[in-house]
Amino acid sequence: MKSTSPFKLLFAASLFVLIAWLPYASASAVPNKTESHSKAVQTSDHKGSVKTIKLLQMDFPFAGQGKDDMNLNYQELSQSIADYPGVIWKIWTVNEDTQEAGGIYLFEDEYALNSYVEMHVERLKGFGITSVNSKVFDIPEKLTAIARGQLTRQQETAIRSSKPLTEMRLLQMDFPFNGPGKEAMDQNLQELSQSIADYPGVIWKIWTVNEETREGGGIYLFEDEKSLTEYVKMHTERLKGMGVSTLNIKIFEVPEVLTMISRGPIPQ
Repeated sequence: MKSTSPFKLLFAASLFVLIAWLPYASASAVPNKTESHSKAVQTSDHKGSVKTIKLLQMDFPFAGQGKDDMNLNYQELSQSIADYPGVIWKIWTVNEDTQEAGGIYLFEDEYALNSYVEMHVERLKGFGITSVNSKVFDIPEKLTAIARGQLTRQQETAIRSSKPLTEMRLLQMDFPFNGPGKEAMDQNLQELSQSIADYPGVIWKIWTVNEETREGGGIYLFEDEKSLTEYVKMHTERLKGMGVSTLNIKIFEVPEVLTMISRGPIPQ
């Protein structure tokens, strides 16, 4: 594979983001989305909705069971999620150190997402969970395909890792992004996406963007915590070069048994 210098990648991506940023320079600040769920999730019109896949990232305070106990005790719940209309897949997430849990979901469209969130928020209340952080994103599909992200119910190609599944880590990252929409991103950031795919320890990345809330980022799966930490350090500096200094980062373990039941794209 023809190599590309890190400087060339940084310069090209920085120039692209800078040009796209200018029309929004006077825009108001991005609102803080830490309420129970975002406006995009709260409103829905089935008749007017467009059949476009949507990604939901959700997490909440969780001082309950660890990953191993979750794998044993929540299998029936995971199957019910897999069977819910419009759910393509769910990746279960938990961080025992920060006492958080949740999941990354992929839905067939916004209507299915809204229906699920309404049901699930009520279910969580039954568990005593009333504070839920959630964000909804579109997915630049070409960039995601380059970075080996899979957006289907069945794995189109085998997902591989050189490390045990118990070591893999999920990175949830988003930041203020006043740049272009997903179509322009798909056309102009392919070289950057390939460099991410080539980074040691990256299993895949799913690119994310929300033009309404002016946020962008990605969901990443890494072989282990060491490769994740090294990537975050590198990528944080790269984003600073693009003028992005505010990052929302969360790291999770993945209950692999539950995730397999709900068709999550992880190594088998």
